[in-house]
Amino acid sequence: MITETPKPGSGLPTDPDIQAIRERWPDGKLAQGDEIPYRQMEQVLGVERGTYRWNTITRRWRKLVEEDSRIVIGTSAGTSFVVLRETGKLNLSRSKFKSAARAAKRSFVVADLVDANQLPEDGKKALLFIQHRTATMIATAQLRKPADLPKLTDETKK
Repeated sequence: MITETPKPGSGLPTDPDIQAIRERWPDGKLAQGDEIPYRQMEQVLGVERGTYRWNTITRRWRKLVEEDSRIVIGTSAGTSFVVLRETGKLNLSRSKFKSAARAAKRSFVVADLVDANQLPEDGKKALLFIQHRTATMIATAQLRKPADLPKLTDETKK
């Protein structure tokens, strides 16, 4: 039976739940392409999918499996967890990189709106660092295709 989910920050330990998952699906028996239906996970945990508790437990479980066994567990069309094959890992990595590149572009745009003349010396150094790093990330993300790279302002080149 599904129990009521505690509110976030209630402090319930996740270790017993993680142990239950790992006993049901031991790391050493997970093979690329294996799927774990959400329904089965709900039964093991006694928690409904999509609740804070579900997200906390399953996120931590996936992270621990990855750290301990180098197995990456993704999701499949909102129905199950899936042990990713090498192409799945590559696609996930690519997706994360694209997200990071978008975040870097936004960071660069916001940094460009900063009036460096109004910053203390350590703030100017921090701004310059951010502009250089984000410009590098953006340039790296655009290596596959021709694109205009962001220009550093004269103020940041000093």
